[in-house]
Amino acid sequence: MLLLALAALGLARAGGANPVVNVAARVLDPIAGGIHALTAPVADFVTNVGDYGSLRKENQDLRDQNQRLSTQLSQLREQQAQQQQVNDLNGTTQLFPNQDFTLAGVIARDPSNVRDAVLIDKGTGDGVKSGMVVVGKDGALIGTVYRALAGSAWVRLITDPDSDVNGMVQETRAMGTISGQLGHKLQLQFVAEGTDVKPDDTVITSGLGGNYPKGLLIGRVTKVLGKPLDVQETIEVEPAVRPGTLESVLVMTSFVPSRVDAGQ
Repeated sequence: MLLLALAALGLARAGGANPVVNVAARVLDPIAGGIHALTAPVADFVTNVGDYGSLRKENQDLRDQNQRLSTQLSQLREQQAQQQQVNDLNGTTQLFPNQDFTLAGVIARDPSNVRDAVLIDKGTGDGVKSGMVVVGKDGALIGTVYRALAGSAWVRLITDPDSDVNGMVQETRAMGTISGQLGHKLQLQFVAEGTDVKPDDTVITSGLGGNYPKGLLIGRVTKVLGKPLDVQETIEVEPAVRPGTLESVLVMTSFVPSRVDAGQ
């Protein structure tokens, strides 16, 4: 076939090869078409391989961009959440115009399963003293500073088993003692016999004893357990602030409990 094509080419140059060229064209065209049919898929494959590599790179770039955007969105949400907490606590200070506060962040928790305490990032250098009252959003009672260091302080939460707070049922004015229980729970104890206490009643500080200002929110009654002949009912209270959610708190630096020497 190749010799035939060359011969046709030579005749064409001599000027008398049109019939031969036509014959050669008819013979060679199918061959050329077959060669193209065989080589075209190979060329397409090579092109597609290049396109596939480009698509893979574009896909990876999009994944990287999506990861960056997800990270930025998560950071933005966290910043908004932290700012909302600060705003809530700043609003809380407006509820107590005659008191001074220091905003503190929770930086550690007592790992013990018995004690319920947190470490805050403010200490004696910030005016924090042992015995000072610690509150959260809307002035809900959180606990008391029991050990103040130079740059930090330990706060005993009201749910700690060693914590006792003089409380009062807001609806009936019934007095009792709010005691911390294992498992981050509270009980209202030593309520006068015959006092009507119901679930959803609000419990606040009574102010008796001078260790806490009167009227701080403690929590709500969730259960009242007991029989008519029982001397004392078991009254369970849900704390207004869950200990496990604490991130920022307010130390009431202007209120000096009666058990703390104001000169210290």
